[in-house]
Amino acid sequence: MIFVSTACLGFEEALSKRLQRYSDAGIRNIELGANVFLDMQLESIRGFDSSFLIHNYFPPPSEDFFMNLASSDREVVGKSIELVRRAIDWTSALGAPFYSVHTGFVLDPIGANEGGLIFPSDHARTELEAARLRFQEAVSICTEYAGKVGIRILIENNVCRPGLEGILLGIDKQDFLQLFSSFDQADLGMLLDVGHLSVSAKTLGYDPSEFYSALSARVGAVHLHANQGEVDEHLPFYRGSWVDEILKDCIVRRRPIIIEAKFSSAHEISTYLQWFESNVG
Repeated sequence: MIFVSTACLGFEEALSKRLQRYSDAGIRNIELGANVFLDMQLESIRGFDSSFLIHNYFPPPSEDFFMNLASSDREVVGKSIELVRRAIDWTSALGAPFYSVHTGFVLDPIGANEGGLIFPSDHARTELEAARLRFQEAVSICTEYAGKVGIRILIENNVCRPGLEGILLGIDKQDFLQLFSSFDQADLGMLLDVGHLSVSAKTLGYDPSEFYSALSARVGAVHLHANQGEVDEHLPFYRGSWVDEILKDCIVRRRPIIIEAKFSSAHEISTYLQWFESNVG
């Protein structure tokens, strides 16, 4: 099944307007995530003739903060876990099979811009293992909560551009293999973001296809967008790269494909979906 993220339109607006735009364009499978603010109750969302997934920072809290399940700040971790719990409740109520969340960070972000999150510049990058343990503990709390309502959690791989080595978790296969070794496959899997993988693989100098081969059994869904391997551009994917074989395998295994590229309008998204279904699957 092919889903479209609310993040595909690069401007922020009320969720009700975003859902109506998508509905008018014939888009019925929707990932609720970025670029919307909440102006609807859960029951109103359920009233749309659509299938939904929930991703990361949704539903957004009343007061914004930088979510980080690996934070050394107990208040940040507490807020992050509470956000995940609420998202899991909504996931269950909407009848979705999984909730996806970003991998944590060794350091808490201090801001964001068009290039992504901004981290402190004066620090010692020696906290990686401690952050991994904190993240594993937080994920354990979240999977236990999700398991009670039959929801699986998927962890999305981070995007590592040059200069962020040692600050991010979930940027190579070792991070994920270590994490997954502590959890049953039915409880915890991966949201494979191929755009993130493209940048991280180039930054760290590894083969993205080998990353997928090592972790394919845990992949539960795919975030699909493209770039040149330098920055996270969120361009539409077209065929002709290493992504082709990964995408083909995921389609054969019936894993949801979530379009997360940027478009100018819902109509443009709809046109792209027609191309995708005709040329990819």
